[in-house]
Amino acid sequence: MTHTPFTVALNIQRQVLEQATDTLQKTSLLPERLETLASVDVGC
Repeated sequence: MTHTPFTVALNIQRQVLEQATDTLQKTSLLPERLETLASVDVGC
């Protein structure tokens, strides 16, 4: 595949969007995970 300035720009945009989507998914799970962590009973 030939890498033209246009395809390079599209590839960079795709990578940024994928990373943003991944970060958003992880961030949206954080409150649920924190709630789970807070409800765990640790016995002594």
